[in-house]
Amino acid sequence: MAETTERPQQTKPPLSARLASLVWRVNQQLQWLQGSSATPSVAPKRRVPCLVLGRGLYQEAWQSYNIRSASALKKILQQKAQPQQLQFIGPWQDNQRRVLTLTLNADAMPLRDKAYVLLPESLVLGAALPRGLYQINDAGQNYFFYQQEKQWQTLLQSKLVNDANKARLALGCSSEMPLKELTPAQLQALIPKGVSKLGLAYWQQGWQGNTAATGSKQPLPWPQLMATVAIIGASYLALSSGYLLVKQQLLSSQLETIQPQVSELLQQQSRLQQARSNLAQLNDQLNDGAYVNQFWQLIAQASENGTTISYVTSDAARITIGGESPDALALLKRLHALPQVEAAEFAAPVRDNRGVQAFRIDVILKASTQESQA
Repeated sequence: MAETTERPQQTKPPLSARLASLVWRVNQQLQWLQGSSATPSVAPKRRVPCLVLGRGLYQEAWQSYNIRSASALKKILQQKAQPQQLQFIGPWQDNQRRVLTLTLNADAMPLRDKAYVLLPESLVLGAALPRGLYQINDAGQNYFFYQQEKQWQTLLQSKLVNDANKARLALGCSSEMPLKELTPAQLQALIPKGVSKLGLAYWQQGWQGNTAATGSKQPLPWPQLMATVAIIGASYLALSSGYLLVKQQLLSSQLETIQPQVSELLQQQSRLQQARSNLAQLNDQLNDGAYVNQFWQLIAQASENGTTISYVTSDAARITIGGESPDALALLKRLHALPQVEAAEFAAPVRDNRGVQAFRIDVILKASTQESQA
């Protein structure tokens, strides 16, 4: 009787891993890493869909322009762009567009012909990392990454900037901000995530076309690329909770719109509650016979020795007496010596007025006096 053997079923990698495998990264040592794997791979013979350049392969600089149209700004930048430069135009915010200009070094220039879309590592991390200060160590290239609310900065580690304190000072961040270290494995895991979050606008700006053959970029082949882009975008949107992120951004935008009104209402509510509390305490004091008696005793003491009281104000905390006296300092000492007085001090400088002194004194009753009145 013949024996039959069953072939073991080959399990396919999950969709997220297959999509991540379309993204490659080259570090400063020109090692190729695919997807989320931190293990170097053999450089592919064909052009890869997307290649991320390690931070050590380029220099970067930021410029700001108050040109609203991205296409108009792109035409201006192309007129003065150098062959070794790549430029990425950011969104319109705060009445300006920030432009990231990359200057590729000699090792990075040949890589432009190895990928259809070329992106810098720092731009990808800017889309993947939350706010904070990071130290990234990868293949001998160490640098600091400072993620802020609307922008980010990188700083290569050097002899001048060789620790976290100097990096905080150079980047302009708080001295109390904690430093988070990213290992090569953590860095590589963030690359596919950051590429997906950058979106189509940055992918298009990183398009290389046939630069080696023609010396200029060819237009993006939309019919061939749109299907792949749609699949990658939609899949990452679902798999990495991109939909929730977009929804959160929309809610944040709406909250920013109503934030001034909410803040004003909260301030008004706080002032109203404080006023109600003061009125309640003042009402309790005015309905308290002992407090009223102490109040008038204080006024009587203040009116002696030729002192004229012109006004008296009171709140839950203090009594303010204003008027004229031949000797305001003596009056202050007399009030301070009263048994029911906790403190007495001038609320404003004393002014001489034709032989008399104009004064304003704040008087605070003792807590024991107020408690006995309750």
